[in-house]
Amino acid sequence: MVGVVGPGGGSGVTTLAVSLALAAAGTGRSVALVDADPGLGMVAAQLGLGEDRSLFHLVHEATLRPVDHAALGRHLQSYRGLAVLAGRAEPGRAVGSLLSGLESVMGLLAELHELILVDIGPLHSETAAAIAFRCQALVWVVDGSPLGADRLDRCLSSSFGRPLRSKPQMAIINRAGPGLPTRAREWLAREYGLSVLGLVPFDLAAVRSAEERLLPPVLGGALTSSLRRAANRMMEVLDGQGGARLPSGAPASTLRPESSSA
Repeated sequence: MVGVVGPGGGSGVTTLAVSLALAAAGTGRSVALVDADPGLGMVAAQLGLGEDRSLFHLVHEATLRPVDHAALGRHLQSYRGLAVLAGRAEPGRAVGSLLSGLESVMGLLAELHELILVDIGPLHSETAAAIAFRCQALVWVVDGSPLGADRLDRCLSSSFGRPLRSKPQMAIINRAGPGLPTRAREWLAREYGLSVLGLVPFDLAAVRSAEERLLPPVLGGALTSSLRRAANRMMEVLDGQGGARLPSGAPASTLRPESSSA
């Protein structure tokens, strides 16, 4: 179970989670994408899927009766070969209840899929931190602005982030501008041992076009090649660490940082 997370809102976590999952599924692997963002839950909206079936509904069922494959199947949706468990929370329903049934749901998914990607969203709450802690590895989406690396540093130094620093971790620099990516890549590798999977350039027109067409940018447009390269690099790192089911106790330093000249 690999979590995709950001140090703050608006860094593009959901877009990157969707893109990584679709690209991985495109290689022939059995992949599930779970929207566990306790705040927004935008995966269904990005893919044009229904929100009446979701992780939150399934977890609510788990409080009433044991969850089995039949129950899971009622909530899973499919998008171009990718299994999707949407996650929009309902107003008034405590997101803390998500944690109680999360492990049983993930256990069922793990029996069916080689790789589970979890959209956690920003690390802004105890619920998000608890979900991230349950993941076996993390992919940080770092904004390519001058403050992006500083936000990550503050996040990993916070009470939410410190418990996560022993986990295998990777990073994608999103909306990368000229000059900054090389410095950020070197800093991420040096300070936190993060393997930088790739750089996604800043292209507002490409993002808006993808949103208007309800077509994730990894499936077509100016950002496709950079997103696919990042996904391929992620799979290489995971395969090098024993596949998608990484040992939860593996230290972050075991992920080999990508050369800054790559």
